[in-house]
Order: sequence, then structure tokens, then C-alpha cells
Amino acid sequence: MSRHFDPADSEFMDRPQPVSPELERHLAALEAMNRSTGSHRVVRRFLARWWNPDRCYRVLDLCTGSGCLAILAAEAFPAAEIHACDISDDALAVADRNVRDYRLKARVRTFKTDLFDGLPSGAYDLIISNPPYVTAKAVEAFPPEYRAEPQIAHLGGADGLDLVRRILDSAGSRLTPNGTLIVEVGTGKRELEAARPDLPFLWLDTEDNEAEVFTLRAGDLKPAPTRKGKSTR
Repeated sequence: MSRHFDPADSEFMDRPQPVSPELERHLAALEAMNRSTGSHRVVRRFLARWWNPDRCYRVLDLCTGSGCLAILAAEAFPAAEIHACDISDDALAVADRNVRDYRLKARVRTFKTDLFDGLPSGAYDLIISNPPYVTAKAVEAFPPEYRAEPQIAHLGGADGLDLVRRILDSAGSRLTPNGTLIVEVGTGKRELEAARPDLPFLWLDTEDNEAEVFTLRAGDLKPAPTRKGKSTR
């Protein structure tokens, strides 16, 4: 059975936290510059409410793109060290510019990586990710304005979940024992739950989006089971 979290469900929140006027101002600006709505709306709505901001020490924005989620996390968690990574040099150039514009160079570090490969050692209290998750068929049907963008920013493989599977296989080893993973998957909920029935996905809904972003705790994460009869070599 799918689990969904509504923002009115205060039992899920460890300690509700108010969002400051300054953070609201930054969030509004970030929404204007980032076309994706699911993950950054979830971050806006929930991040500052799940944790005591002073007790979140290390955050990773995986597949950072323009750096929006990393900037948002830096504003939400003033005591945290923020890492933002991407495989694209062009994306990292944009992220660096945005981090600089928000005067967060001392707080947010960017890295060129292949997901977790290339990151500094150590665990994170929070990993957030808005990876490419568009199916190959949908990418082929893109309108001209999307087709002009690099495919690497959108293409997630045949079913859109190639990178998401890799994230699920590796994230547990990069989270602190009480750490949390938050990932946007667009319309991939059904396929993802069918592929990983062993994981207790909790879907984070907003007034505009349902079941596009999931969260898992560190203790829930584990590599995908090996299929019987299939060689692991």
C-alpha cells in the first residue's frame, strides 16, 4: 500500500519550524528561476519543519542542475555544510553562478561527480535529488523548446528510472544513521514501486503535485535484491 504524507499531518513532523520572511523571499526567487515544481515545493514546504535546523550538519544536493535545491537547503539549515554535485560542467557553471549570486560560496561547495562517485568521504544528514527522470519515449517527443536543452538534463532511460535505481542502491551508505533521502521521480511512482516493492516509500504531496516526490529513511535503504538464477559476476 502506498503511503502519502499531507502537510496537515503534524504527527510526522519531529519539530515544526517557522519559515522566516527572509527564507520566503529567497524561495520565491528560486521558484521563479527553476521550472521544476515538485522537489523544490516539497523542500519549501517540509524541510524546515522536519528537523531542528541547527542539528542538520551536512546536506547533499545530488544532480544539482542550477543549484536551486542546494541554495534552498543552505537557507533552511544555517548550520549545515552543503554539497552540490552534477556530471555536467555546464550545469555546475550555472550552479556556481547562482551560489555566488546568493552569497553562499562559503556554505555551498560544488563537485563534478557521477552520482556519488567523486564526492568527498563522509555521510550526510539529508540527501535531496531531482535527477533526470524523463522516459526515452517522452524525450523523443519533446517540443522544440525542450529539445534545445541538453538531453542529459532530462533523459532517465527507457522507463525514466535509471538514475533513481542507482541512487536507491547507494544512498544508504552515504547517509547518517538517522539520515533522510528525498527524490523527485515525476510520474514514475507506479514503475518505481513495482521495481522496488521492498522499500517503504513515503510520498510527499502538495496542493499541486501528488506522488511525484518520495522520502526514505537511512534504515529503510538497501541495494536491490539480486534476482534468483541471475549471475552477479
